[in-house]
Amino acid sequence: MNENDTTQAYKETSKTGQLAFQAGSTGSLVEGLWIFHNYPNNSNAVTINTNNITVRRNYIFANSYIRNNIIYCDTNNYAIYLNTEAEAASLIISNNVIMGDITTYYTSQYNNILIYGTYTAGTGDINSNNICNGTQYPNLNSNQQNVDMATVFEDYTTYIDNGYLLKTGSLAIGTGVGGVDCGAFGTNDPYVLSGMPPIPAIFETEMTQSIGTSTLPVTIKAKSHK
Repeated sequence: MNENDTTQAYKETSKTGQLAFQAGSTGSLVEGLWIFHNYPNNSNAVTINTNNITVRRNYIFANSYIRNNIIYCDTNNYAIYLNTEAEAASLIISNNVIMGDITTYYTSQYNNILIYGTYTAGTGDINSNNICNGTQYPNLNSNQQNVDMATVFEDYTTYIDNGYLLKTGSLAIGTGVGGVDCGAFGTNDPYVLSGMPPIPAIFETEMTQSIGTSTLPVTIKAKSHK
């Protein structure tokens, strides 16, 4: 870019369209791109449906979502971090279970459950219907503060994803925007256990050998992962 001309890199824009991180892309890093996506509604610039993804130091110009994830970071690490100089256009962070610190700017955050960590709200942040274990989210817009997470989840202390299913009577049930559940399993496009993609998959096959016949009986078992 001419506005940042003192670099060793070729000055043409590294421009790309939609990015989607699916099962198999764990550990990916995207850096130094202009991510531009200007398609109709329900089409996102960046969609993350797996773990351990880093999208950093990019210019994102489009609707982007971080949603229906279970995000865990150990002590002194950010679960979600946006640079102060990187304005993300229409970034939505929704229906996540988060363990770790959050620093954001120009985002809309709703239906998230912050088990622990800090939240530093920057310029342009809007948040509602989130649940936190302290006072990280403000006490307004239907956010819930000082919630005992043992009353929310089946067993969040195991760090196994089925432990983040909502238990009977959980404060997260039906308290999200539009009456959906808060957390990763809310909405019509929920997190799937084991991080599986939301498509059918065969998990068992049985074949019966039959001598002297021209047919081979096959029995399969599949899950829809919906």
